Amino acid sequence: GATSFSNVENLTGTAGDDTFTLDGGSVTGTLDGAGGDDLLTGATSYTVTGADTGTATGVALWQNIENLTGTSGNDTFTFNLGSALTGDARGAAGADTFT
Repeated sequence: GATSFSNVENLTGTAGDDTFTLDGGSVTGTLDGAGGDDLLTGATSYTVTGADTGTATGVALWQNIENLTGTSGNDTFTFNLGSALTGDARGAAGADTFT
């Protein structure tokens, strides 16, 4: 139930559905969705590097995240060769780029 935190390097979700919303901060370690159908939102740039795994603006590594949503601005989604999401990637508003 925390609405804000500081000096936390890693975040781990639950076995249920989790939403991780970025609002200008950063996670220098790993953001792990654990189980469920998880969402990472609020980054302007995502790189998917493996199965439900990657990096994002402000996140050194995310894993076990099935869905990504950008911002109201221009966002970039890059899928490396062999990578995949089991959910959706949504650009929200703006001029979004998928590579």
